[in-house]
Amino acid sequence: VFDTKTGIPYGTVNLLRGIPEGETSIASLAGGGTLTLEMELLSRLTGNPKFGRAAKLSTRALWIKNSRLNLYGKHICTNRGAWTESLSGIGSNSDSFLEYLIKHHVLFPEDTDFWPMMYSAYGGVYNHSRLGEWYPDVDMNVGTNGAG
Repeated sequence: VFDTKTGIPYGTVNLLRGIPEGETSIASLAGGGTLTLEMELLSRLTGNPKFGRAAKLSTRALWIKNSRLNLYGKHICTNRGAWTESLSGIGSNSDSFLEYLIKHHVLFPEDTDFWPMMYSAYGGVYNHSRLGEWYPDVDMNVGTNGAG
């Protein structure tokens, strides 16, 4: 599942058969970045750290792909690590990435990088996606500066 050039998992996986034939290498930000809670807990329950390690690597791999505005696209190529959709927002395909950063920090504070990741990502949204009281989708490289 996580065996990609970036460590970001494929979007669709059959738990019995693996990655379906013909599956695209495109994954959503939310899909690739919201596995840390379950996988870290699985590692702790089984005593095998590989599950949590892989999920945290995926989240970190996504986090370093932020724009200079600390915004993230909605879809990324799991092999090239390039955003295939530069639309950024707090709605579908994105919202749970932010949610899992803070939840991971609360549940597993020993992973000290999750709070700075959340703080940085939240700052990007607050400073570059906000129009008054609204948070519309924006281009991750332009933010609200590109809004008409």
